[in-house]
Amino acid sequence: MSANSYTVPATGYDSTDTLGALDLWNDYHVSAASGKKISYSFAVQGSGTIKVLFVKGSTFTLNSQYLVVYSRDTPTTSYSGTFSVGSDDGTQFTIVVTSDLTQNVTYTAKITVADTPVTDYLLGAGILVGIIVVVVIIGAFLRGRKKKASQAPSHAPQQHIPPPPAR
Repeated sequence: MSANSYTVPATGYDSTDTLGALDLWNDYHVSAASGKKISYSFAVQGSGTIKVLFVKGSTFTLNSQYLVVYSRDTPTTSYSGTFSVGSDDGTQFTIVVTSDLTQNVTYTAKITVADTPVTDYLLGAGILVGIIVVVVIIGAFLRGRKKKASQAPSHAPQQHIPPPPAR
């Protein structure tokens, strides 16, 4: 079914490949452990368009589900993505290149697997801390408003009007 199946070595993959006019897809098999980052980019050389699908697991069929956020399922001349592998993602991934066209499509493929930089973790932690701070500030503000509202008199104080002088 697929035209060519490529195994991406630990050192990465950088090549110019062709999806044949009669082929359904080319696939790239990537192994990456939790904490790694898979970066990939594909760019058409010459005419044509491609679609790029990122799939968890080592096999792809016409019934496979792909990760929409890390894929481009509409025709394009280039696409890049990065997937950070989590502990529950497994270690095998497939990147599929396909096309709606009935002509050969030549494209460059670049795939790397690298350690997730510490800055990515720090950025995530910083965003989480920021969200918590905003929630605490909003909560304190709302509690303060509620407290003020409960202390305010429910009706305007009545003025004491002295009785008229006796005659």
